[in-house]
Amino acid sequence: MKTMETEGTDTLIERARKASGLCEPENYEEAVGLYRQALRENPSCADAYSGLAEAYALWGFRREVSELESRSYYDQAFSCAERGLELAPLTACVHRAMAVALRRGSRADAERRCSEAELAVEIAPECADSWYELWRASGYSLEDPAVKKALTLRPAFFAALHDLGVVLCEHERHAEALRFIDRALAVNAGSRLARYNHAMVLHFLGRVEESCAEMRALSKERPDDAMIAYGLTFLEEHLDGQTPA
Repeated sequence: MKTMETEGTDTLIERARKASGLCEPENYEEAVGLYRQALRENPSCADAYSGLAEAYALWGFRREVSELESRSYYDQAFSCAERGLELAPLTACVHRAMAVALRRGSRADAERRCSEAELAVEIAPECADSWYELWRASGYSLEDPAVKKALTLRPAFFAALHDLGVVLCEHERHAEALRFIDRALAVNAGSRLARYNHAMVLHFLGRVEESCAEMRALSKERPDDAMIAYGLTFLEEHLDGQTPA
């Protein structure tokens, strides 16, 4: 039987996961606070350490692309993932968290990252998050069945839908990219990252006025965001529909 303390910890972790799944810096900040609260209640909770590692790593990446300090976030991610592995080395979440933590920063290790993601899938093959991380760790290939498995297990998986849209755009499959980013926005309409990439895909589809309008709206919301500022400059410089050399 679960104690009231354990139920409280589980509730905090669930709230933190939902916050982190929205994939914006303020959501990661909220998730970090909730995971730390869970650890105050249960200092040996591997799930909380794992979630904290992922939140710090993902938050760090968003800070990095916005030209903000990120190294300390990556360091925190690795430390938390390491602690999770010490506490529960046979659980999938701790290996997935380590894979996420090894993506960027001074501890980045592509080979170990892939191995950790593979182990997470082996331990818990029903976990969509682990399949998604395996796809990322393996190089985001459109031919990799891991991302399809993740979306089969969780069709409304915002991060997987969004990232697949971005990869399709990088392969110049813009119409398909737009469909996936639209699906991502149907799950999380407030995502600035998805709205940013939606605007960029519209540009590559030749819908330049729409793309500029979307990016201008984002810029008004976040005038100090370096990523959005770059996107707006790029789009306004190519209002004639010409792509950069």
